[in-house]
Amino acid sequence: MFELLLDFTGKALATALVLFLVSRVAERLGPFMASVLMAMPMNAGPGYFFVSLEVSPQFLSKGALMSFAATGGVLVFTGFYIQSTRRFSFLKSIGIASLGWLAAVWILGKLEANFQNAMITVMAGLVVGIMMRRPLDLFSNPSSSSKKWSIILLRSAAGGLSVAAIATTASMLGPEMTGLLFGYPITFVATAWMLSKQYGIEFSAATLQSAQLTVSAYASFCLVLHFAADPEIGGFTGLESWGMGIGASLLVGILIGGFGIFLRRTSKTGSENSSCLLYTSPSPRDVEESRMPSSA
Repeated sequence: MFELLLDFTGKALATALVLFLVSRVAERLGPFMASVLMAMPMNAGPGYFFVSLEVSPQFLSKGALMSFAATGGVLVFTGFYIQSTRRFSFLKSIGIASLGWLAAVWILGKLEANFQNAMITVMAGLVVGIMMRRPLDLFSNPSSSSKKWSIILLRSAAGGLSVAAIATTASMLGPEMTGLLFGYPITFVATAWMLSKQYGIEFSAATLQSAQLTVSAYASFCLVLHFAADPEIGGFTGLESWGMGIGASLLVGILIGGFGIFLRRTSKTGSENSSCLLYTSPSPRDVEESRMPSSA
């Protein structure tokens, strides 16, 4: 009992640290860079680590495949949230987005669990997510903030408890259900709540819209874990497979982060040039008037 309580506490504190870092990155670098950190496997990563200590590599492989397929549902979730925030409050928007995720997962449940169907699900989710995008500022810093760290701690504890509960009961749920539950975007929900409270709901929508690209870091974790733990492909142990998945996720995250820094600099340069053209370029009439002799 004490060990279980210790696990819960450790996961809650780890989640709190992640949310704190996301908040600081968002404040300093904008929604896109915050989404890079948010899209790392902060929920499934620790969850699969503890699961790998209890189950076979084949179990991990099947679960990771379902988590990868559920990425399609995550993309649908982001699209529904992006559109819902135009008219509704945060809670209603999260509810609508979760219904979209449930619909996608329900369709996924009707398909045979294999790599081909998982890819089809992810691509379909990507199409839906892209179709629901809207013009949002992905690179500017927030204009204001309201720091309420008590809310962050509450969400962090909830996220840590959910991961611990799934990891503890994984052997009873089976690999497919475990993969689907780890695929629910609990980190997205917690982060969106935090950002909407601190910087406004539009800022949170911009972060989730950015996550449609940065979620590839999470998808790479699931894919590498799936193939590495598969006895017929990788044949690695559970912990070895988990480590490879984390390494792949970090690599993809670093690459996307570098791309984001480039886009941010390009965006700022373009804005500065536009400002110069807008405020400093004289009109033809001003030029003509400056050439006319003074009446004095």
